[in-house]
Amino acid sequence: MEIAVLLVLLIFALLILYIAVTEMANFMQTRVPFVPTSKVDLVDMVQRVGITKNDYFYDIGSGNGKVVFAVEELTGARSKGLQRAGWTQMYAKLRKFLTGSKSEFVSGNFFDHSWQDATVVYGYLYPFLMNQVAEKALADCQAGTKLVIRDFPIHSLKYRDSWQTPSDHTMYLYVI
Repeated sequence: MEIAVLLVLLIFALLILYIAVTEMANFMQTRVPFVPTSKVDLVDMVQRVGITKNDYFYDIGSGNGKVVFAVEELTGARSKGLQRAGWTQMYAKLRKFLTGSKSEFVSGNFFDHSWQDATVVYGYLYPFLMNQVAEKALADCQAGTKLVIRDFPIHSLKYRDSWQTPSDHTMYLYVI
């Protein structure tokens, strides 16, 4: 019995260590921490942007997949999360498996992955990445693709609309 308890504690400690190490490694590589978006803001975004089952939704920096799962649930849209490997991506892939979600999760640098199939791209990233997001979207996305960016605008593009979310964040809508 004592060995079983010690084994459970060891597994728990290793899990916590894995989470801490991967989160720190991702932060050191990207300088962007994991910050979730509230469900009420996601519902608001889906309605305002008009995301439908005909869209292919990408979340760049998808973290634990909350946005991807919410958009899939609310709209039936094909959804893809792009995130560096780590505990959040492992959690998203486990949740996908357990729930039977059709969403796709791709590990790696989202700038190295093509965005050409996306009709809507969502991102909550820091200001120093916004010019790269604009360059990538202009290079990869088809005309009419919508970019929805939370809190930090892309200064090199003119946004079509902006609004305050129910939890007081600013969303910016760009159309390529």
